[in-house]
Amino acid sequence: MALAVGAVAFGLPLLNTLVSAGRPIPAGTELSAGRGVRLQLPGGWHMEGGPESGGSSVTIHRGPTTLEVRTAPSEGSLAEAYGRVADQLRGARGVQLFTDASTVVTPSGLVGRRGSYAGPTVEGRFLVLDDGDTTIVATLKAPPGELRDGVDDANRVLRTLRRDAT
Repeated sequence: MALAVGAVAFGLPLLNTLVSAGRPIPAGTELSAGRGVRLQLPGGWHMEGGPESGGSSVTIHRGPTTLEVRTAPSEGSLAEAYGRVADQLRGARGVQLFTDASTVVTPSGLVGRRGSYAGPTVEGRFLVLDDGDTTIVATLKAPPGELRDGVDDANRVLRTLRRDAT
């Protein structure tokens, strides 16, 4: 019992120190995006803000590329969730979607749809996954002309997405 209390008392502050804002996150670090959703990072990413206890999102960056993964309870079908995200993106000044939604299945079996967008100050990709209980939205963005290098790095992260039963 004392060992378990000690592990929590010292382990959680250590983990918080390891993934604090602005510091490089060690390769292999697993982060929670809420609702049982986890992702594992290769080296080179930095935390955008600190981790939140019980939070529903995580934002990381590598160079000019920012990746945000948000979770929420499902509200309808995958197509409806994709439509809501697409509408939000189109609502930003000058942003347009460039591809029709294509289906994606993660290595852990999560099914989703992805698309791409661009505007005067941003270009990006987005992924919407839904397992009937939880909607996961991953948004990748960078300044115009700087996204290409970040896509492969972000895809390595997104391939590790999984949802554990809550």
